[in-house]
Amino acid sequence: MTAWHDSSTRKFLYRAFVKGRVEAERRAGPLGGVKRVLASPAHRKLSWLAAVYGSDKGATAHRYADLYERHLDHLRRRAVRVLEIGVFRGASLQMWRDYFPKAEIYGVDIVDVVVDGPRIHTVRGDQSDPDLLARVSDFGPFDLIVDDGSHRGRDQIATFAGLFAAVRPGGFYVIEDMHTSYQEVDYDGGPPGIPGTSAALVRDLIDAVNREYVAESYPEAAARLPEVGAVFVYPKIAFIQRAKGPVQ
Repeated sequence: MTAWHDSSTRKFLYRAFVKGRVEAERRAGPLGGVKRVLASPAHRKLSWLAAVYGSDKGATAHRYADLYERHLDHLRRRAVRVLEIGVFRGASLQMWRDYFPKAEIYGVDIVDVVVDGPRIHTVRGDQSDPDLLARVSDFGPFDLIVDDGSHRGRDQIATFAGLFAAVRPGGFYVIEDMHTSYQEVDYDGGPPGIPGTSAALVRDLIDAVNREYVAESYPEAAARLPEVGAVFVYPKIAFIQRAKGPVQ
């Protein structure tokens, strides 16, 4: 195994790079053009793009990038629309823009955020607002939707209900930072089994994955279930794949 492929070595180098980038921005201000140049040699590596643009999905923070690559690599050059709930400073939108070279990138945030660069569009609104979700759905269908918004269960559930149908068959809906399901203060979470959290939502999707078999005995209940083909759950994050073909 080379030093680069060792995960601890990569994390150390990414952290060193991020520290240098942050210090350079502190001294010189935003480095938009420089970041694009730094990002260009490694568009396939989300951890690198996260380090360049400052997204917390990379090796120096939540470490979601490897999981995204595992599930999305086959979509990289095919994706045409990507949506992320929660923009903050726009780092992840820039990361997705480079990773998906043919995709239009949409971001929703509760405050106005301007993210410079081609193929990036932002919308202001509350992720639990049905009217906003209906308007955003019209931009789809999306190959990928990421909920990195408020992390409150009621908002995550409302957003999933309003947007999952806008995922392209075979595409993914991702819920990040699900550890807030167990945090009562600030996020209305609680112990395992408490309803109204993203963890409870994902548990309930087991029935949706088995929709065909639910329909054998309970057709009316099956008709109300979303068209979920598979659910992949990891610490703090879940990938929900829409069924690739017609669901019985």
